[in-house]
Amino acid sequence: MPQQRTHHFAPDSLEAIVESIVQVFEMEVSHKKDPATWVSMVTEHFRTNVNGGAWASAQDIADIGSYNILIGDSAFYKSGQESFESSHHIFHKAFPTGFYWEVLEVLSPPPVVTFKWRHWGHSPANTTASSRPVRPWRCSASASPR
Repeated sequence: MPQQRTHHFAPDSLEAIVESIVQVFEMEVSHKKDPATWVSMVTEHFRTNVNGGAWASAQDIADIGSYNILIGDSAFYKSGQESFESSHHIFHKAFPTGFYWEVLEVLSPPPVVTFKWRHWGHSPANTTASSRPVRPWRCSASASPR
């Protein structure tokens, strides 16, 4: 599904750099429990929110899980009922072929970077996240790390 990308930025562009940093961040959040070991950011200065929601620190993300913080509660997902580990299990099961991510637009440059992004993937039937036939799923948002 990477061929479904909507944007292709020049390798040295700010958009490509932000995208690369966020990809490293996502890997670190998913595989390194201690934010002190993350290299994609200065964790003591990091904070994020999505679509004007509550602010979260790097430690919040490590403790609660990025899916739980970034998605929150909805009719389809109850973040308060999921742990870091269970949220990852749900999303890996819901999107077995991948849950892709791309930058859509960088709205402000460093030191305070704000950007629009989207996630997308296909969800098969009979998962916790979907009881419908295979269908595309897309999540678009903006994030501001300070």
